[in-house]
Amino acid sequence: QPDNETTLVDVLNWHLQHHPDRPHIEIYQDAGHGLQIDFGQLAANSYRVAWGLVDKQIARDAKVTLMLPSGPEYFYSFMGVLAAGAIPVPIYPPMRLSQIESYIRRHQTILKNCQAEVMITTPEVQRYSLLLRSLVPSLRQVVTVADFAKFSHQPLNLALSSDDVAFIQYTSGSTADPKGVQLSHANLLANIRAMGAATQVTSEDIFASWLPLYHD
Repeated sequence: QPDNETTLVDVLNWHLQHHPDRPHIEIYQDAGHGLQIDFGQLAANSYRVAWGLVDKQIARDAKVTLMLPSGPEYFYSFMGVLAAGAIPVPIYPPMRLSQIESYIRRHQTILKNCQAEVMITTPEVQRYSLLLRSLVPSLRQVVTVADFAKFSHQPLNLALSSDDVAFIQYTSGSTADPKGVQLSHANLLANIRAMGAATQVTSEDIFASWLPLYHD
């Protein structure tokens, strides 16, 4: 077990070195087996995102908004942003394509507050990049995971610290302006390890979750 790793990226690299072909995630489907993602695939696609962000000259600790539905692209984006030394900021995606414009206007508060420089989203939302950039002056790029496909899948050996921010979680904003909470790698790993100890899980156990990946 990667008990001594101090960041989420270190944990991913530990699994990549020890068992890259081991299944890590299965995207459930109603019929038959869903899409399986092993550690090697997760790392390769995440590092493509990371190298793509480096190519865009994203500064250390830059905020990268993830406006994505639950799916493989979310895992690749989240880990890729971390591997690039940037900070992911999850935002739930629009439920209806017909409401994208009003949805974007509602969420400009979060985008402005965190000073997002890049947004990773779906092709449907990417079409509104001009609107997004006009509403959020800090936003330089609106991209999809497919835009990173040409970049290297090799690990990006960037020094990260346990005290580095692993992501910023915003409140829903249903009763007041959304407020962001910064969570470090140390925060998350402590929580994950505490849950593992309390439930006495092993590497043979399987977890099922129906919560969307962008949920707080």
